[in-house]
Amino acid sequence: MVLPAGLYSLKTSLLSSAEQELANSRYPFVVRGTDISVTLIGEPTDGRFLKTGIDLPLTVETFNNTLENKDNLSLTVKKISPTGEETGIIDRTLSLSPGAIDTRR
Repeated sequence: MVLPAGLYSLKTSLLSSAEQELANSRYPFVVRGTDISVTLIGEPTDGRFLKTGIDLPLTVETFNNTLENKDNLSLTVKKISPTGEETGIIDRTLSLSPGAIDTRR
């Protein structure tokens, strides 16, 4: 199977005979394109939901899948609350050589 570039998730489910979900798991993965990509992954440590006051671990990867240097790239990550309020998490300039990956946690 050939997948187009993008962020995917594999999900498994264990169902009872009454079709109740007894357990599940997810595995996120990224198919990179042939240009520059950025991937944001946030995985709660105990499932899909967070309790109030618990931090969400984030990983941001920027990948240069070209044959040329990419300079002065502006990387911005914002948190948007349910009320629409935006809070900056990352705001930086970076440069990537061919095939380079910049990872922020």
